[in-house]
Amino acid sequence: MHVCNLTESYPSRFEAKYNKFALHKGTSLHNDSKKLIEKGVDVSVITSKVKNEPDFEIFENVNVYRVKKKGLYPFLFVYRMFKKIKEIDKKRKIDIVHGTWAGFAGLAAVIYSKLYKKKSVITIPGNDVCYSKEYKYGAYRHWFLRPMVRYILKNADKLTALSPYLADFMNNLWKIKREAVIIPLSVGDEYLKNVKKFKFDKELKILTVARTIKRKRVSDIIRALNLLKKDNIKFKFYIVGSNGDEYEEIVKLIEEYNLRENVIFTGAMTNKDVIKYYDMCDIFILTSVAEGFGNVFLEALSRRKPIIMSSETGCSRILKNKVHAIIIKPLMPDKIYESIKLLVNDKKLAGKIAENGYKLVRENYTYDKRADKLINIYKNLILTH
Repeated sequence: MHVCNLTESYPSRFEAKYNKFALHKGTSLHNDSKKLIEKGVDVSVITSKVKNEPDFEIFENVNVYRVKKKGLYPFLFVYRMFKKIKEIDKKRKIDIVHGTWAGFAGLAAVIYSKLYKKKSVITIPGNDVCYSKEYKYGAYRHWFLRPMVRYILKNADKLTALSPYLADFMNNLWKIKREAVIIPLSVGDEYLKNVKKFKFDKELKILTVARTIKRKRVSDIIRALNLLKKDNIKFKFYIVGSNGDEYEEIVKLIEEYNLRENVIFTGAMTNKDVIKYYDMCDIFILTSVAEGFGNVFLEALSRRKPIIMSSETGCSRILKNKVHAIIIKPLMPDKIYESIKLLVNDKKLAGKIAENGYKLVRENYTYDKRADKLINIYKNLILTH
C-alpha cells in the first residue's frame, strides 16, 4: 500500500540551519509517516520548499518531495503539488492520496483522485474549518475561499477530524452533512519517557503553552491570577510561546496588577525544551475561545499534570470534567481563579486528574494507536475501489 501525503508544512533539516523551529513544524504528520512506515506502509510526502532546499530527501526513513510555494500562490503551488503526485504515481503506484488540510493541499489531493481514480482522504485539523472574523482566525475564513473548502469536504472519499468538535463545525458552520472519522492528535514518543509522579511544589507554578493571540485568551489567566494574588498565594506563571496580537494587552494587565515578579515570558521553544516546563509546572491552563483540538492538553497530561481548559476546544470532547481535567467556559477569569483554588485546596482531586489523564493518554493517544486507525481507513478504501 502506497500513501501519498500532501501538506504545506513539514519538518525541514535544511531550513533548520537558520530557523531552529523548522524541525518542529508539521511534526504530527511526520510522526504519522514514521509509524506507518514501521508498520509496512509505503509513504511519500509532498510539501513546500524554501529557497535552495533540495527537491527530494529521505528524512528519518520518509520520502519527502518539496515543491516551490512562492510565485502566484496558491495557484502554482497547487499545480506543482498535482504535478508531483503524478510523477510519483508513475514511478510507484499510489493507492491513497491524503491531504492534511481542507485547503490548498487538500484541493490538489481531491482533484488528482477524481482525475486518476485514486482514493482520497482529507484530515480536518482545525483552522481549515474553524473560523472567526472577530478573532481573525481560520485560514479560509474569507468568503472567496469557502467554496474551495466546501468542494473538498464534499468530494473527498473519506474525511477524518481531530475531534467531534471539528466534525460539528463542518456539519453546522459549513452545512456539510457527512460523517468524519474521529482520530485525535497524539503525543510524540519523547513525551512518554521518564515521567515523574505528580506533586505540588512549595511555590505554585502555573504554565500555559500558547502564542499570545486574542483567541487564546491568556489575558483571562492574568485576570484570574490577580484574584489569586489577593489571597496571598505565592505563584509563578510561565507563558511559553511567541508574541501575538494580545501581547500588549497582557503586558498592560501585568503592570496594572503589579504582577511583574510573577509572570515570565519564555518565548517560543522546541519540543525538547517545552517538556522541561511541563515537568516544572504544577497546573497547566489554556482557556481559548476556540481550539480545533489543543494538543498541548495531551502533552501536559502525558507529563502527569492537572489541567484547566475551555469547553470550546476539541480536546474537551474526549476528556471528562473533574476526571481528566477541569473544564470551564471561556471568557470567565473568575472560573479560572476558582479552578486553581479547587486544585490547590483539593490535592487529592489534582492528583486524580493528573493520574487519570496520564493513563488515558498512554493507553489511547500515541502515534502507534493513530497509525493503526489510519491503516484501517486506508485498507477499507482500497477494498471498495
